[in-house]
Amino acid sequence: MDVSAALKLKSLQNASVLAGRNGVKRKIKAAEVMEVPDIGGWLTEGIVIISTFYSIKDSPEAQIKMFKNLIKVNGGALFIKLGRYVNDLPHEMYDLANKHDMPIIAIPVDVSYVNVLNALFDKIYEEKRAHRHEQLQLMNKLINTEVKSLKDFMKELSSISGENVYYETADNRLLVYAKKEKDRRRKNFSTLSKPAGRENTYQVHGLNNAPLSKDDRMVITVQENEVCEGYLHIILRKSQDLLGVLESCKVGIKEQIKFLLLKERYEIENRYLQEAKFLKYLIEKKSEINPGYVENYINPGKNQMYGIFAFDFSVIKKVLKISSNKDQVITYGLYKKIYEVFDDQLPGTYLFKEDSYFYGMYMCKNQQDRSLLITKLEKTFKQLEREFVNDIYCGLSLAHNSLEDLYKAMDEAKASLQTRHEMNINDKIILYEKMGINKILLKLKNDSNVLHFIQVTLESLKSNENGNEELIHTLDVFLQENGNHSKTSEKLFVHRRTLKYRLTKIESILNVSLDDSETRFLLFFLIKMRKFNLK
Repeated sequence: MDVSAALKLKSLQNASVLAGRNGVKRKIKAAEVMEVPDIGGWLTEGIVIISTFYSIKDSPEAQIKMFKNLIKVNGGALFIKLGRYVNDLPHEMYDLANKHDMPIIAIPVDVSYVNVLNALFDKIYEEKRAHRHEQLQLMNKLINTEVKSLKDFMKELSSISGENVYYETADNRLLVYAKKEKDRRRKNFSTLSKPAGRENTYQVHGLNNAPLSKDDRMVITVQENEVCEGYLHIILRKSQDLLGVLESCKVGIKEQIKFLLLKERYEIENRYLQEAKFLKYLIEKKSEINPGYVENYINPGKNQMYGIFAFDFSVIKKVLKISSNKDQVITYGLYKKIYEVFDDQLPGTYLFKEDSYFYGMYMCKNQQDRSLLITKLEKTFKQLEREFVNDIYCGLSLAHNSLEDLYKAMDEAKASLQTRHEMNINDKIILYEKMGINKILLKLKNDSNVLHFIQVTLESLKSNENGNEELIHTLDVFLQENGNHSKTSEKLFVHRRTLKYRLTKIESILNVSLDDSETRFLLFFLIKMRKFNLK
């Protein structure tokens, strides 16, 4: 019921709106008579205050304060009997009413409080009962109707309650939510994140599956074979009247969640097995690939090129502090989110996991098409980084003309990622074609001759400076800038005379000329190899 509907009640037909007329659509949730000075403690949202202002008749300031408090809690309206103890109200109250659309309504002096309250209570009760019946019908429909996914179930439940709903695993990791609406307990809605503070975790043992009614929510424990599967959080900050409906439907809610969890786990597992089987077939069969089998999954087409990308799964597990794959719920949550992101950004992508890497197959028509794919991959991994709050790196193979070369593509993607680790590359997508010289250098990383050469040349620069790396760093920057003195001095933040002094000293210690191109190449190689061995 809103204020305009209340004004149509028999006991209020002679009432008149003095100010705040634009607020007559405000919802009325409660009604109280106020004849005491301090009412701030029991004002609530949607409340209607009925008063003569007897206790504050001589204090305009107190009248204004009471009205401001009513506005602050987003009340329903102020019904005032003018002419009994006060003949008029402070002008500031009328201004506040119009500014905040909070109705001030005059009721005749001879109207009984009892008649007004009874009429309002009857209407409020009638509407609450009708609303509860409607909620119960919607809830019964929800728990007895086939729902596509757990996410859809959360959204439907949220639409009934009007507030957020989310589901956490047994160790309080977020699995799915209706909306990113923060509450006092959960500030982070990243996949598999934990709530803020240890005091916000739950532990339920045995058969104790009663709902945990907290200050602002109902928490329903979901169990299977006497083992806690997780917790459903239904926020009830503004909808406490839903508590009874939820109590009566909690068994159905739990069964629907258990069914949807089981269904989604099966779908995720089945998808993974099918895709892994297909991709491993292509990689292992090489020249024995059956075109008919391939066409069950993809349309090869003419002039199609194929490649593999890889990303490191271990970093996700590390940031989430997951030590193994034994927890099926967490593993399901990870795979589910990865599939969701790829389906959103790169639909039709096939994935499989081996060791700590996830691999995916890509297809393109030409190099330009591959460039577009790289852009999409960047968006995909940015989305995954937001979900898991962690840096994710991807190694990308060359595009090959035949599916028979897919095993090569897998090695290329893996090598790109491994090279990134060895070289500490910060690019999020590492292209195999840009790793050429580095792959060669990496093979020489532990070569005894190279290590000895580094020791007798570069380390001598360090020894002459009592262990200081200044000369080595100067030489490194000088070589990176292709021997350009101006750029080198700018990058080192030193004067050109200082740079010349250092370079002369290096030439003297090593007994070489930095003007010689072969000498510069050799020193560049040694510095690069020294960096590899320092990692």
